[in-house]
Amino acid sequence: MVAEGRSNSSWLFWLGMALAVLGVFGCGGNGATTGTTATTGTTTSSGTNGTITPGISTLNIEFPTDVADSGAAVGNNSGMQYYGGSGIFRSPSGTITNLKGLDGATTNAHVQAVNDSGLAVGNCVLNSQALATVWVNAVVSKLATPAGFSTNLATSVNDGGQIVGYGQTLSKGTAEVETLSESGAPTGGTFTLSLVVGGQTETTGAIPYNASAVQVEGFINGLAAVQGLGGVSCVGGPFPTTNVTITFKTAGPENVFTANSAGLAGGTNPKAKVVETTHGVGSMLVTEGLYWPTPTSQPQVLLPAGLIPIQIANNGEVVGWVAGSDNAHTYYKQNVTTASAPTVVGNTNLNAYIAVNATGSIVLAGGVSGSEAVLLSPSGQTTNIASGASSLSINAEGDVAGLETIANDAQVAFIWTKAKGVVNLMSYLPKNSGWTTLYPASMNDNGLLVGEGFKGGTLVSFLLQLPTGAF
Repeated sequence: MVAEGRSNSSWLFWLGMALAVLGVFGCGGNGATTGTTATTGTTTSSGTNGTITPGISTLNIEFPTDVADSGAAVGNNSGMQYYGGSGIFRSPSGTITNLKGLDGATTNAHVQAVNDSGLAVGNCVLNSQALATVWVNAVVSKLATPAGFSTNLATSVNDGGQIVGYGQTLSKGTAEVETLSESGAPTGGTFTLSLVVGGQTETTGAIPYNASAVQVEGFINGLAAVQGLGGVSCVGGPFPTTNVTITFKTAGPENVFTANSAGLAGGTNPKAKVVETTHGVGSMLVTEGLYWPTPTSQPQVLLPAGLIPIQIANNGEVVGWVAGSDNAHTYYKQNVTTASAPTVVGNTNLNAYIAVNATGSIVLAGGVSGSEAVLLSPSGQTTNIASGASSLSINAEGDVAGLETIANDAQVAFIWTKAKGVVNLMSYLPKNSGWTTLYPASMNDNGLLVGEGFKGGTLVSFLLQLPTGAF
């Protein structure tokens, strides 16, 4: 439910953890030592500050993604975002279930989020296609796929069973349209049209000064290059008094015809001219945000175009982003329960992270320099929390967990509360616990966190319950 927002920047996150193995990062403790073997811990370290239990399953390295208020947690035994590996469900009592994919095997499944009733969402890869998936009591089923979508993924679910995600569909594209006209009132002669395709120029035969649209269409469609583009249709004419509109029959950007008017005669300086009136755009895969009101509903497409929804809160508030050029991201919020229109809440030119709680408070990375963690209240008040922030999550009280970049690009796991401000998560561990670095992935309303960390130089997943008074 309190799903972490990780974007295409997740490779930076895993690079950071790889560097931590080499001792580049350190967050207190005894200091990380080099380790290359990933194993799952089974012991529990406890002290007066907090209790941390490494591992949510017995499969290789686990990568937790979410924890619900009930204590149910989910993760994967592969850190590859959305693809490959096996999804893992951990019940509040600690029972581990390896979630099966749509093919019936415990492979090619990725679970992203879970709610209090244990309903988990993510995606499965079937026939090389990623499909949005839901697990109810560990039984897998495919979420409905919108018509025309080739790939779709579920990213978050709330306690009411509302689900958001995104998919890809092939846009129809736009056909190139050009207008051919004559000026100078020619009374005789001819002109030609040329088109450059693939570096090669092809030229029509001589087109009469008083040609009809049908005649122009015939001359153009006689070009081999145009035939390879699917041909054109022409309307309008005849010349010289009425223009001819040239429309390519297939979508895509095409070069504009050029006219050679040397053969026109009569009138005053007669010329033929071609102007592009509609620029062609080829068909392409486009991303669209998706919303499933229930696990059995048909999905609705969310605006704006290109939206990647990251999280849905219990009140139906959805946050996500649209990626632009040069790693620019624009953050949006909208409420699918009240059908509110999407609203811009921020932007960043760096890695995008955003999360929301049921009161409408939002935390995002994108402050003054583009990376500060900023808390936005429902009324629009902003509070700067931490610099160089990433991997953010927020609970119902407005407490925030994440990573902060400090001197020498070291990353420190933190929790921020209104009462205490930023506190290093390592301070809640026993002094000699053996843990050197923590990477929180999600935090619930009860101060329970899941994530990964380094213990003795080995990457291990953890379940950390903060003590009363820490949040």
